[in-house]
Amino acid sequence: MSYFLQHWGIPLSRRFRALKLWFVIRNYGVEGLREYVRSHCKLAKSFEKLVLSDRRFEICNNVRVGLVCFRLTGSDELNQKLLSTINASGKLHMVPASVNEKYVIRFCVCAQNATEEDIEYAWRTIAKFATDVIEKMAAAAAPAAEDLKLVAPPEAEAAEEAARLALKNKRSFFVRMVSDPKIYNPKIVVNKMEAEEGFEEEQEGEDADAGDKRAAEHHARPDIRTGVTRAS
Repeated sequence: MSYFLQHWGIPLSRRFRALKLWFVIRNYGVEGLREYVRSHCKLAKSFEKLVLSDRRFEICNNVRVGLVCFRLTGSDELNQKLLSTINASGKLHMVPASVNEKYVIRFCVCAQNATEEDIEYAWRTIAKFATDVIEKMAAAAAPAAEDLKLVAPPEAEAAEEAARLALKNKRSFFVRMVSDPKIYNPKIVVNKMEAEEGFEEEQEGEDADAGDKRAAEHHARPDIRTGVTRAS
C-alpha cells in the first residue's frame, strides 16, 4: 500500500489527457478555443514588433504561434546576464534556448487573461533591465581595458612604432611624388635614363683603356731569369 497521495489520483494515461482536453473544449467551446489561440498569437506578434523597434535586439525565430525567441545583439554572456537579472527580479519569468548555436531568450504568452497592456509592461521591463545590464557590463569592461593597456608588452609597442614609421615613409614618398616633377615627369625620366646609359658607356671605355695599359706594363717588365727586357 502506497502512502504517497500522487498514487491515489487518476493516472496520466492517454484517456486522462483526452479527458482534460474534453473539459477545456466544454469550458471554452470550439470557437472560444480558436479565439483563445488566435489571441495569444496576436499578442506574440505585438511583442515581436516591440522587439524589432529596438536596434539592440534581434528576433531569432519565425513568430507564428505564441512563442518569440529574441536576444541582445552581443555576446552570449550578455544575454545570460540579462535573463538571470530579469528572472531574479520576479517581474517576469523566461527560459533560455540555443538557436543556431546562439543563446536566446524565449518569451511565451501563457497567461489565460493576457492583454496588450501586459505585453507592453513586459517589454518595458525587458528594455529597462537591458539598459541596466549593458551599462554595468560596459563600466566593468572599461577598467579591464585600461589595465591591459598599461601592461602592454614591449613587442606590441615596437610593432606599433614600426607601423607608424612605415606609414610616415609612405606619406613622405607620396608628398615627394606630388611635389617633385622628376619622379613622375616622363621626359625627365627618359633624359635621365639616356644620361645614365652614356655614363655607363664612358665608364666601360675607361675600363678598357686601363686594361690595355696594365697589359703593356706587364710585357715591358724585365725578365728576372734572363736579365733582359721583354718587348711586346
